Amino acid sequence: METSPDSLLLIAGLLLLAKVSGAVAIRFGMPSVLGILVAGLLAGPGALGLIGHDEFVGNLGHIGVVLLMFLAGLETDPQGLRTVGRTALLVAIGGVALPMAAGYAVGVLAGMETMHALFLGAILTATSVSITAETLKELGRSRSREGNIIMGAAIIDDVLGVLVLSALVVAESGGSIGEPLIKLVLFSLLAFGIGRWVMPLIAEHHTRIESPDTRVALTLAMALGFAWLAYEVGGLAEVTGSFLAGVMLSRTDLGHHIVEPVSRLGYTLFIPIFFVYIGSSVTLSDLTAAPLISAAIVLVALITKLAGCGIPARLCGESLATSVRVGAGMVGRGEIALVVASVGLAEGVVDATGFSIAIVVTIVTTIAAPLLLKAAYQWFPDARTVPSPNPALAAEFAAGGQ
Repeated sequence: METSPDSLLLIAGLLLLAKVSGAVAIRFGMPSVLGILVAGLLAGPGALGLIGHDEFVGNLGHIGVVLLMFLAGLETDPQGLRTVGRTALLVAIGGVALPMAAGYAVGVLAGMETMHALFLGAILTATSVSITAETLKELGRSRSREGNIIMGAAIIDDVLGVLVLSALVVAESGGSIGEPLIKLVLFSLLAFGIGRWVMPLIAEHHTRIESPDTRVALTLAMALGFAWLAYEVGGLAEVTGSFLAGVMLSRTDLGHHIVEPVSRLGYTLFIPIFFVYIGSSVTLSDLTAAPLISAAIVLVALITKLAGCGIPARLCGESLATSVRVGAGMVGRGEIALVVASVGLAEGVVDATGFSIAIVVTIVTTIAAPLLLKAAYQWFPDARTVPSPNPALAAEFAAGGQ
């Protein structure tokens, strides 16, 4: 794969488009990522056709999502993840079971074959929180309780989704499910070993490395290497590996030192390209294929994640505000749904119609996720953010109670 002058011009255009559209979105009180997505959609082949697709630029965007989830891991509180373990597990189960069942039901009602309907449900189980992570960061809530629940549930969701995907592919091919399970166990053991002994050892001696650039390069190598391990050894999405690498490093002094330089690198080049590329990945034919089924699936995709994740959080004792935010934060499918759909298409367990539906669902839920999350914070504010009708009386009461 070679770069060309056209690739360089495309990169320049994508960066300018991302920064300008993000600034415009912020000006109107919306998350910058929403402006970037919409701009990519309008400028892409599906609308104005101002930008095309380039393999090299696409790979830069792929690195961008890996770095984005690595940064999300660095900004995640490991202790907070442990405190929401049970809630995150139930949220993940609800976020897989309900979309799977509803997607299958819609597929059957639409006349799809059993396997195609099952795979349609499997596509809806996917959760991509890369955009949710970006929105939480903009809102200053990356380390909030709902943020920890969402991130924890997303990891479990990814594992459950891989098991569902593996089971369907195995069922279609008539093979054994043992191999994907063995790979998952091997990655889990590797991740635990590296996180328990290797990363802390490297982080402990990072001060001996005089060059800050070398420290950043070392951590980037760990993030990309862990992403590769997750995919090759565990059969998981690369973003799961990079997120876990960030979580492991977040407990160390090295993790605190490299957040700013890695963030600067990611948000200068790779991450903006990723967001624009998601928006530009849809075409007009994708949007118009099977419109009635697509509309029904999009509605199901939104409702089942909101309910399937929000209700379990509420049943676990979380506040209404936290539960609504968790449901909204788990809505986005993003690149995970596209990966699942691509595997299904390659394995013959989803047809072209199902694949086009997956693209539509991905685009709509990706745009909807930051809007719903921001609305959840506006409509269900924390109790401490609600102003007192009489501040002076409240202050007097507080002083008297001391």
